[in-house]
Amino acid sequence: MEKGDLPLLLGGALLTGAIDGAMEIVWYTNPEKWSGKFPYIETIPQLPPVDDWIVLAIPTVLTIAGHVAKKPEVKTFGIGGLLYALGMFTHHILMRTIYYSGVKFGRQPRRYELPLQARYPPELPLIKEI
Repeated sequence: MEKGDLPLLLGGALLTGAIDGAMEIVWYTNPEKWSGKFPYIETIPQLPPVDDWIVLAIPTVLTIAGHVAKKPEVKTFGIGGLLYALGMFTHHILMRTIYYSGVKFGRQPRRYELPLQARYPPELPLIKEI
C-alpha cells in the first residue's frame, strides 16, 4: 500500500457497501416474494444467505484478479471492498449464532418481588411493630 491508496480503499468499501445496500433494499421491499429465491437463499442457520456471500465474493475476485494481473489499483480497490465485506460478514455470522444459540445478553428483567408486608403472614408481627 502506498500513500495515495486511500481513495481506492475508500471507493472499494463504498461500492461494496452500496451493492450490499441495494440487495438489502430489494429484499426489504417484498420479503415474501424474494424468500427462497436467488440470491436470498438460506444456507445453514448460522451462516448468512447467498446475497451476503455474493457481496463478499465480488471484492475477493477483484483482489485476486488485481494480484494475478499485477494491477495494484484493482487489487487496492478490492482490498477496500474486503474491508467492508469481511466486517459485514463477520457481523452477520456472530448475530445469527447468538440468535440461534438462545443466549441473552444485556440486563435481564427483574423478578417481581412482593412488598415486605405480603411476604409474611399477617398474624406474625414485624420487627418494627414490636
